[in-house]
Amino acid sequence: MLQRVSGLLLAGYLFFHLGVINLSLAGAETFDTVTKWVQHPVFTVLDNLLIALVLYHAINGVRVMLLETGFGLRRQASMFWISIAATAGIAAYMLYLNIPLIFR
Repeated sequence: MLQRVSGLLLAGYLFFHLGVINLSLAGAETFDTVTKWVQHPVFTVLDNLLIALVLYHAINGVRVMLLETGFGLRRQASMFWISIAATAGIAAYMLYLNIPLIFR
């Protein structure tokens, strides 16, 4: 279920991102205004959530592919928690790297 939800959230983000990029067609001034707006520290936090979402979707996708090939069928639960731990660890490290951008 989380894999599907994360996929839907990523697809929604893709359309939002394309909409922001499409604002460049409205002119340089409009695009500059939007660029300044998305450089706010709140968006840095949201970018970190996006990183976590992409990590979860990718790592869990590898887990699902391994299960479909028959690898780890008896360890599904532990593989799930390993994917959660890997996502949390990498996302926490990325957040640590981005702290200076959040607290400018």
